[in-house]
Amino acid sequence: MTFKRPVIVSHRVALPEGVRSQENGWVFDPDDPQTLTECLRAILLDRKDAERRAVSGRRRVEEIFRYDNWAKQIASIFLNVALGNISGNGR
Repeated sequence: MTFKRPVIVSHRVALPEGVRSQENGWVFDPDDPQTLTECLRAILLDRKDAERRAVSGRRRVEEIFRYDNWAKQIASIFLNVALGNISGNGR
């Protein structure tokens, strides 16, 4: 996604959290090899849709991992700790 390329991930572990099938990539069932074949075929046969998903994936990476977003989240955590809203151990 970072490199604005079509991505295919299995629906296991945390991968589908970033990749949304039909939006910015393809998600397949690793127990069903046919679903991977269908994903690969979709990329090869519909380059316009593959490019659309790749661009959408890059936008998602930029939204999630932008430095200023991370900085705001870290600053919020530090502020909440300083104000006593949460302790340093997450409670």
